[in-house]
Amino acid sequence: MTTIFVDLTDVMLFLRRGGTLTGIQRVEINALWEIMRLPRRLPFKGLVVEQSGSCHAFDLGFLAEQPQFDPEDFHRRGCQDISDRWPNEVRLKQRLAAHPGPGTWRRIQRQLIKAATLLQARLNPAPLIDQGLLRAPASHPSQQGVQRDIALQASDVYVCLGTAWNREWSTDIAERHAASGGKVVQMIHDLVPVLRTDLHEGSVNSAFGRWLEKMARCTTQFVCVSQNTARDLAGYLQERGRQTPIGVTALAHEFKGQPRGARPPLPANARPALRQLDGQPFVICVGSVEGRKNGARLIDAWVAALDQTGRRDVTLVFSGRPGWLAEAFSAALARATERGVRILVIEGCSDDDLAWLYSHALFSAYPSLYEGWGLPVGESLWFGTPCLASNATSIPEVGRDLARYYAPLDLAAMTASLVWALTQTAELEANRQAIGQAPLRAWRDHGRDLLQACEDHALGAAPASQAA
Repeated sequence: MTTIFVDLTDVMLFLRRGGTLTGIQRVEINALWEIMRLPRRLPFKGLVVEQSGSCHAFDLGFLAEQPQFDPEDFHRRGCQDISDRWPNEVRLKQRLAAHPGPGTWRRIQRQLIKAATLLQARLNPAPLIDQGLLRAPASHPSQQGVQRDIALQASDVYVCLGTAWNREWSTDIAERHAASGGKVVQMIHDLVPVLRTDLHEGSVNSAFGRWLEKMARCTTQFVCVSQNTARDLAGYLQERGRQTPIGVTALAHEFKGQPRGARPPLPANARPALRQLDGQPFVICVGSVEGRKNGARLIDAWVAALDQTGRRDVTLVFSGRPGWLAEAFSAALARATERGVRILVIEGCSDDDLAWLYSHALFSAYPSLYEGWGLPVGESLWFGTPCLASNATSIPEVGRDLARYYAPLDLAAMTASLVWALTQTAELEANRQAIGQAPLRAWRDHGRDLLQACEDHALGAAPASQAA
């Protein structure tokens, strides 16, 4: 029987580092969370590819039984390449990082914790298994449905919803599967590294380019997250003489775990940066701090807007982890800080933190130069918060007629948009009301469309040939 194997190696590697799922990994889990709650014609299994090329599969049905996503449980089920005898080094380093800083005593602390953990692995491994430091034994409840060292059959379908441009071993599996007559479905989020090489570092552009060339040869069905990405991909394939089918399954506006229009209270364990915002007016910009997100220009526009309006009571908040090509952002932040402008940069926000920021902001800003979709635009609308957004690439597909747009390179237009939002409170409130009445897309919609695309391709006629 045909089985659809979804490569979740990138999610596993992300969870192993203890990170909060964001961006593409968040999309993958949201999609599968919904797919496993829908009627299916074919079985779906998670797939993890080790660097050695060995593949492990695990049932995904447990997702339909959990009230909310449990990253540790997910990690235990999918992470089969760590030792069952010695604590995983990545996870162990995270534990030791809880005791940072210089000094002899802290170094002694870390050495004692490391020694105790190694001893515990031999004498009482159960807690370390729960924490993901050791591989769970076959008898562990999380290992039900786990299959180690499997080989995909020609009748199976390999699906990658993320990116494997920095993991050649996953790409090799896709190539071998296609060569054996199997079908390969690849989701494309954007083509930034090949179409806008100025927005990424050279090593990323090169690695992504090599990966996309390989996937163009072996993929039998592409699925894009927006019409804009589909147009970009179609042009890329046409230049290379390829006619691989391209479908579109648009992402969602929904912020998973929060009802539409929610206004949750400040989290009980909120960090000090959030507590100082409580009861104060602020504007939120969500996304990694990198050149592509255009945060430097937003800061310059924000300073100009404050000068024009005389407002000094509003804080501009950036929520996102550091990215590449962020020098301009750092310089703009330094200039604004010297002038006494209130700007906060908050890293590592939890979902509860983000939900509070979105729902309590006066409005959000998203000045990105290039996107494959634009999750923060949709999430802002989900909470009923007006969004001032770039009109570039896919972003208007997300914001539709609900966002207020400007050209991302036009500093004057961006400034004017901010001035409008800071001064025209009645119009901003009317926009908020319009957002509340508009239909928005949920992750169930995306999951349904993606499920249909994968199953239709799996059950359809096999491709006549594979391009060389």
